Order: sequence, then structure tokens, then C-alpha cells
Amino acid sequence: MPSKTPSDPDKADRIQEQLTALEKFVTDALGLKRDENQRQLLLFIKRTLLQFRLDQEYSPADILGESYFRIVVKIRSGEIVHNLPAFFNRTSFNVIREKNKTRSRKEKIDTRHIAINHEILYPNLELYSSQYKNEEVESLQIALNQMSQDDLDILILRIVKGLSWAEVRENYLENNQDISVASLRKRGNRALAKLRQSFFAVKQTGSS
Repeated sequence: MPSKTPSDPDKADRIQEQLTALEKFVTDALGLKRDENQRQLLLFIKRTLLQFRLDQEYSPADILGESYFRIVVKIRSGEIVHNLPAFFNRTSFNVIREKNKTRSRKEKIDTRHIAINHEILYPNLELYSSQYKNEEVESLQIALNQMSQDDLDILILRIVKGLSWAEVRENYLENNQDISVASLRKRGNRALAKLRQSFFAVKQTGSS
């Protein structure tokens, strides 16, 4: 387990020593001088990518590179990594798991979730025919595809994931974006208004 030693007088030297070891570990892992730990790490990453069905989107080298940068940040912050291969395993798994969650969030904006959240556009609509429903969902999907990524992201967090505005703000903070709850609420309301406007424009075009 990594530990912090903020008062260590040799902290700078220790950080540099760990960064040098880390760089050598990654360079060897990506080259031809792999030892057993590095071979096992790459196999672990490959198996995990297959497990999460991300092997067509990311290579082991992609995950290794992102894990490397995360570990660099941890070491520079003062953490000591006692077992580099094991820590690399945990970090690479977290990287893959986060990418899977990101993909899953995006995939939630499909026709099933749009149908479930149909009341976004028609708050008072209770019953409608299957054919009508499919037409509406199709129009909504087109409208969603026309939205900016920023607007889509906030609607995913607020509507699809069902987060409170405070939780939405926490999500933005995790991505180094310090935005107040009030500002996020206004942004979300504007995004929803744009979605409604775009939806009805698409619907009108389709019926004309």
C-alpha cells in the first residue's frame, strides 16, 4: 500500500528515485526487456479489457500509459509505492473500470432510456400507442444527436443517472470544474430547453 511521508527530509530524492524506477518499469514493459512482472501486468490488462469488452477501443499500451501518468501524480504528491507491479495492477484496473463506466453512461442515452424518460418532453402524457411512441423516440434520438457534448453530459448526470444538483456538482469537481449548484441548475435547464426545442423542430420537419 502507498503511504505518505510529508515530513521526510529526503522526500525529493525519494520521489525522484521512485519516478526513475517507474519510468524504467514502463519503458521495459513496452519494449523487449520485459520481466515476469511486466508480462503478467500486460496479460492482466489485456484480460481485463476483454472482460469489459473494451479491447476494440483501447490497447494494453493505452491503459499502461494512462496508469503511468496517474502513478506519477501520486508519487509527486508524496505517496510511496512499495510494490510497483501490484500498484500498477490496481491502477490499471481502476482506469479500465472508469472507462467502462464512462461508456455505460453514454450508452444509457438509447431508445430504452429515452422512452423511460419520455416525460421530460411530455410531463402530462400518460398513454400513447406503440407506433406513436416509436416515432417520438426516433425524433428525440435525432434531437439528442444534435446537442453539444456539454449539454448532453449534464442531462445524462441529472436525468439518466438521476443525480441531485449537489451530486452533479461533485461530478464536475472530480473533473476539475468548480461550478456552483445554481449555475449548474441554470445550465441544465437551458440544455433541457434546447432539447425540447430541437425535438419539436425535428418532429415538425418529419411530419411536413
